[in-house]
Amino acid sequence: MEELFAGLPAPAVPARNPSLTQVLEDFTIADIRRLVENSGNGIFENFYKQSTNAHSMRCTEWGSFTPEPDVEARRMSMRYIMPVPKDVPDIAKKFVKIPAEIKGTTVCWFRCDDNQEMVFHQRCLSEGIMFSDRFHVEFTYEFTALPDGSGVRLRQWVETSWNKPLPWSQGFLTRMLENKVSKDSGSNAPKLLKMMKEMRARMMEEAVDEGVASA
Repeated sequence: MEELFAGLPAPAVPARNPSLTQVLEDFTIADIRRLVENSGNGIFENFYKQSTNAHSMRCTEWGSFTPEPDVEARRMSMRYIMPVPKDVPDIAKKFVKIPAEIKGTTVCWFRCDDNQEMVFHQRCLSEGIMFSDRFHVEFTYEFTALPDGSGVRLRQWVETSWNKPLPWSQGFLTRMLENKVSKDSGSNAPKLLKMMKEMRARMMEEAVDEGVASA
């Protein structure tokens, strides 16, 4: 597991424009952190299960680490099995053998600054399919408290990162994969936002019930 955590950079937002900007009304950075670190039932664990039909999920506990001097961060990882999406283009199937399921690993890490900003990274890797060792997908989420206290601004970035290019004869698959990653992240964003709102509402209800029970 340590090899997954080796060399994780300090969480920071990319210089390019985000793929998504959204305001979560009435949210606080503390709410976001509770959703993320909710033991055994975190927002991203639940989202992966719902959006990709992942199963056999195993998660490490959240732990603290120092990616660079004076920067405190938190990290965890998830391992799971998920079915290959049904919308893989036929032309891709001619060049790559597509199994029914693949193994996936996602490393998550974040920093949180005085309940004003949270920068959250996900690095998603897969195995069991040709060329999966040549790339990974990385998501960045920036949560910033609005100055008037009315909510939190969410910005999202997604990038397909290649550590080794595909063979020349399969080079067209690069753009095909990157387009699919971009498309899927766009279509999944509303689902993630909806789940965040629903989970926050449940957590607030549970807190009220616990308060009544202890009164």
